[in-house]
Amino acid sequence: ALSPVVSGAAPASDTVRICSIRPPRYFFYAVSGFLCDIIQLFIDIVVHIVLGVNDPSLCWAIGFALSIVVRHSSHRYLAFGAYVGGYWRSLCRMYAGYSVIIALSTAFNHLMIRVAFMPHYVAFATTLLWTGLVNYFILKRLWSFDGKTPHSCKPNSSASKTVDKLDSTV
Repeated sequence: ALSPVVSGAAPASDTVRICSIRPPRYFFYAVSGFLCDIIQLFIDIVVHIVLGVNDPSLCWAIGFALSIVVRHSSHRYLAFGAYVGGYWRSLCRMYAGYSVIIALSTAFNHLMIRVAFMPHYVAFATTLLWTGLVNYFILKRLWSFDGKTPHSCKPNSSASKTVDKLDSTV
């Protein structure tokens, strides 16, 4: 069931079934996002401890910005499928779409630190909670570039035939 995902023919959201049920795309986005959040946390810790950046909001912004490359690949394989327009154009669109969220979430994180007096990593987790949901709707639009819901498996494509074969065996 994973060979179309690993080969890049289709995302997990189009091919993987759990107990004969295909979970919604958001489930795979959430798994992908969670894994990338761990990477973002690691980047934040490195920026904070190793590089000595003491501003939690700056750590957030740097960690989020650097994690986008990993998010781009993870979301491709788990949630949204092939890059529309190629890797670099898709990555640029993702950075453009995320730029607004990076700015808004950094401002939100700053408020959590300075106004609500949250510790660094409590503010990190609080900021993560709402950005994940907002990002899903942004990416759902951006991934197809034309604003339509992404569909990596078009009828009569080899990926679609692979999915059909997998569906019949599961």
